[in-house]
Amino acid sequence: MSSDEIITFVNGDKSSAMESKMVGMGIYIFYILSVIAISSMFLTVLYRKVVK
Repeated sequence: MSSDEIITFVNGDKSSAMESKMVGMGIYIFYILSVIAISSMFLTVLYRKVVK
């Protein structure tokens, strides 16, 4: 990270604010997807136990 990047990061111009918003959305979407994946795996295991 160069000194110029640190300065823009500290000042928080509009482009960096937009970037942080995008990152936040990415983390939120990733969290939802992981929750769906875990719950579907859990339901599959539960379903197999019920069938057997």
